[in-house]
Amino acid sequence: MANPHAGEVEVVIDGIPRTARLTLGALAELEARLGADSLPALAARLEGGRSRPATCSRFWSRAFGAAAGP
Repeated sequence: MANPHAGEVEVVIDGIPRTARLTLGALAELEARLGADSLPALAARLEGGRSRPATCSRFWSRAFGAAAGP
């Protein structure tokens, strides 16, 4: 079960619910790749759809720490 107070979310991968947590390292990597100089700038860029889908896909595949089992 995901704990939102710990920054966890539940994601479903291949029909299996898993708990995932965004890491600070992955967040910093995304800021660098997208050229965002702050967290609000990164959020605005992602919400505005101004980032390439391939960049976001690679990020999300690496962004979350090891997912807990089902």
